[in-house]
Order: sequence, then C-alpha cells, then structure tokens
Amino acid sequence: MYFVISYCIYTNNGILGITSSGSTYTIGFAFLLDEPTELYEWALSQFKYVGINPSIIAMDGSCALKRAAKIVFPDMPSLLCTWHVNKRIVAKCKLFFLTNKKWNTFFAAWHSLIQSHTPNVFEEH
Repeated sequence: MYFVISYCIYTNNGILGITSSGSTYTIGFAFLLDEPTELYEWALSQFKYVGINPSIIAMDGSCALKRAAKIVFPDMPSLLCTWHVNKRIVAKCKLFFLTNKKWNTFFAAWHSLIQSHTPNVFEEH
C-alpha cells in the first residue's frame, strides 16, 4: 500500500510517492502540453498501466486532475495537499488579523488541527 502525491507546476506534472517516514520519492513525470482532463486522464492511465495503483492521492486544487483521477481510479480517495491548502489560508485569511501575534496564534492552532491523527485528537483541538 502506498500513498501518492500529485503536484502540478505549469506543464511539469509529477507523481511522487511518500514513505511511512514522510520521505518522498519520484514515481514518474508526465510532461503535458496543457492541463485538460483528457491529458491528465491519459497520464494517470499510463501510470496505472505500469502498475502504479495508489491507495490514496493528494493533489492541488486542479479540477481537471480531480476529474481524471476519478475516471482512472474511481474507488481511490483523494485529498487536497496540505501545502496548497496552507497557501490558500495565508492568501485568504491573513489579512483579517490585525497583528502578527494574532495571526501566528491562529496559524499555529490551524497546523495543530490539520495534523490531528485521529478524530478524537481533532475534536480536542
């Protein structure tokens, strides 16, 4: 069983694996001319063809990638990558805090919440 992180940077689309210790390794790359669902579907199908069948996938917010993953791996759960979520939290929420101290307190609490390993720990935070 392995976990796959899919990241998309312009036309450099990579598939990374992550070990139980949190280290990442490259599984493969697909250099796509554009990022429509059909090209993502093709790329994911190629990975599936060579035996890459992840148990879960974390990805950026690309709607095309989400649709393609659902087509190629219909029973595989997908999650938003926390790095991308954190970037959006900073971009959309930080301006509502009047001081850096209040922002840092909020952001520390946010990190504590999203790193909860069980539902009980989540509820405690």
